[in-house]
Amino acid sequence: MATTSLTDFKYFHPFMRRSHQINRCVAIHLLYKYFNKKNKSKAKKGNMSKVEDEKRKKEQGLVETGVTPVSFSQQCFDRNWVSQLNKQEQISHLICLICKQVANNPVEINCHQHEDIDEALIAGENCLKQFLKDNNNSCPVQPHDGCQYYKAKAMQKLINELNVICRMQFKKDLETTGRNEEGQSDVDIVTICDFKGKIKDMNEHLNTSCALKVHNCWFKKIGCKYSCLDRDLKQHLVENIEQHFELVANTFKKLKHIIKQQQVYLFFDEIKQLKSEIQLNERRQIEDISKMNNNILTLKQELDNQLNEIEQLKKEIQFKNDQINQININNNNEDKKESDHNHQLLQSKSTSNFDLFRSSSKLLNTFTGHTNIVWSIDYSTLDGGQFIFSGSEDNTVCVWDVNSNKQIQLFDGHLSEVYCVKFSQYHRHNHRQNVICSSSNDKTIRFWDFKHNKQLQIFNGHTDSVCGIEFSSFNNGRYLCSGSYDTTIRLWDVETSKSLHVFKGHEDWVWCVDISPLQSNNNSDNKRHEDIVRSIKYGSNELRNTILSGSRDKSVRLWDIRSGEQTQVFNGHTNQIWAVEYSSFLIRHSDGFVGSNVICSGSHDNTIRFWDIRSNKKELYMIKGDQKEDNGIICLKFISFKKKEKHNEQKLNDINLCYGSRNGLIRVWG
Repeated sequence: MATTSLTDFKYFHPFMRRSHQINRCVAIHLLYKYFNKKNKSKAKKGNMSKVEDEKRKKEQGLVETGVTPVSFSQQCFDRNWVSQLNKQEQISHLICLICKQVANNPVEINCHQHEDIDEALIAGENCLKQFLKDNNNSCPVQPHDGCQYYKAKAMQKLINELNVICRMQFKKDLETTGRNEEGQSDVDIVTICDFKGKIKDMNEHLNTSCALKVHNCWFKKIGCKYSCLDRDLKQHLVENIEQHFELVANTFKKLKHIIKQQQVYLFFDEIKQLKSEIQLNERRQIEDISKMNNNILTLKQELDNQLNEIEQLKKEIQFKNDQINQININNNNEDKKESDHNHQLLQSKSTSNFDLFRSSSKLLNTFTGHTNIVWSIDYSTLDGGQFIFSGSEDNTVCVWDVNSNKQIQLFDGHLSEVYCVKFSQYHRHNHRQNVICSSSNDKTIRFWDFKHNKQLQIFNGHTDSVCGIEFSSFNNGRYLCSGSYDTTIRLWDVETSKSLHVFKGHEDWVWCVDISPLQSNNNSDNKRHEDIVRSIKYGSNELRNTILSGSRDKSVRLWDIRSGEQTQVFNGHTNQIWAVEYSSFLIRHSDGFVGSNVICSGSHDNTIRFWDIRSNKKELYMIKGDQKEDNGIICLKFISFKKKEKHNEQKLNDINLCYGSRNGLIRVWG
């Protein structure tokens, strides 16, 4: 007996519980309605599936013949069947030349070898496919290659319109009575299906309304193998109602047994799954405990290491403090000697060295190499040599040897213009390295060892261009301050390469920064310039409580740190001011006082102007740059070149002024 799935009988369970109360005929009637509904639904789905299959076959059923792809689907139509309702002259020109039947999906054979044949050469699509396959794509008329095949759509329309009787009725007639070669019979035929229609409608008739269509018993799925014509199906259902009910009852028994087995299996599966989950949880707990123990041991070891490092750092700090104290003692002695020397110098000279500079200064040297604006310069003496450092709009950092007047090093690691360069005293004092620090529009700060021609460090942290930078005047320059287009100021530890603090408060980008030599908590906010501040400097010695600033508003201003007030303003430049500097020039006033009260400023107007802070009058002196070659003064730096006199005796340092220009030249006046 055939079996079926639980899904097919899920609706019968309530019926079975009350089956002893319901007449068997009613039960069979319900089963009849159920299977009839399912069979119709599946027949509908089957028809839809067949339509889709035929459509897909038409789309994909192409066979390469060597010349033109042709579509094949069915066998040609029986000539005797078609002749039942059509005359021979109607179908004689529609005959397949391969099987001699009426061509189905006719394909016309066209080639120059058969041009003398008057009648059309056609073959059924399926016959032609099989012939070409069996004969190596040779022509079916005469053996040769190169034939061309075309769908004969006009002929197909004629064939589709031919009238025929039911195909199943024709086959049944042949089986029961026999016919002659013309398909005729002398015996009276019992007609079961009286369909007469066109060939194109035959498939639909056979699938939907043909009385000769064989139907399976509705109870086939549960074991009844009977099949019959549609008219006999109801009689079979009525006559075999007891057997069908018995099949249903046996099926329910089997299903009940299957359900019990499934419940047992599910129960054991659940127990097995729970056991597996418990074992998995236990393993995970053991692993977690093991990890925790390992972590505790690791943390303990790290703690011990950190305590050892702290003790070592304490010892190093104490050692450093001792060194600093000794250095301070030495510096105090050197400052006292220098102060005594300067006093002797002032007593011995009748005129100030600024007057000498003003009267005799001239252009001493020009360094060429940059191809664009020189934004920043710095100076240092190392190992007996004198060096100028520069950063430029051309993305490079350069090192110049003052003694040979040559460029000795070029670093092009920045991806954009270099805005500021500073010599690192920290690397010199602590690591005996010759290092330049540079800031750039590429958002980075980089350190370059120009003795060994390599990059040492890179600071990333700013989110926009890094403009001004400055090393601290304390702790041997260990700390670096930077200002940026991202509106923040950052403080960096040079030793650890870490950002220690981010100062936020500016509403726009920060172009220049400086670090006060005073250790105070003064937070005054000066807001008197009318445009961008391009340069600021803290004063030293007797001017240590002042700040000097230059602005795009063309003015130079002096501020008192303690009060936060402007004390002086110097006007005279005709364009924005890029740089300001306190000078170390000494000047003698009419009252006999001698002091370092000279400041200077460099401007886009291509001039450098010197101002007397004390007298607050117009500029003391002005240097004009070359309008064509300089085209504007961008940065300034006072430097002291060492010169040798006869017998290798070192002369007192001369004060010179170095500046960078818009056109990329670096010049020295002195």
